[in-house]
Amino acid sequence: MSLEEGKKILAEIQHQMVTTQMEQRAQADRRCADCGRSRRNKGCYRSTFHSAYGKVPVRVRRVLPCRHCGHPPAVPLFTRKSCTSPELLYLDSKLSALAPFAKVADFLNEVLPGTARSNAATVRTAPGESAGD
Repeated sequence: MSLEEGKKILAEIQHQMVTTQMEQRAQADRRCADCGRSRRNKGCYRSTFHSAYGKVPVRVRRVLPCRHCGHPPAVPLFTRKSCTSPELLYLDSKLSALAPFAKVADFLNEVLPGTARSNAATVRTAPGESAGD
């Protein structure tokens, strides 16, 4: 198996896992953890989960607190501001502390799947900041 084939397989496994986890979480949030009654839907939004294996588009369901007991919904798996896996944050920060930004970006592009492209500006920029900050 080539490196490129291995990256594609890992990216597909991650896509399936993240999608399944988001669906399971949405099902669990439909009922209140305290009283077991249905929660009202607050709507959905689309987001992208970033990890070492690429980007996964996800649909995030939002729910309101329980109208019967007032119990708040569970904390979201990730938000629009923090939708990057801890592993990718670690790789970016560790490597950028040890090597020039452009070399880190080249290395990440070599070992990570094609959808997780990095450049010197994205490696240099801390999570939550824009490249112009």
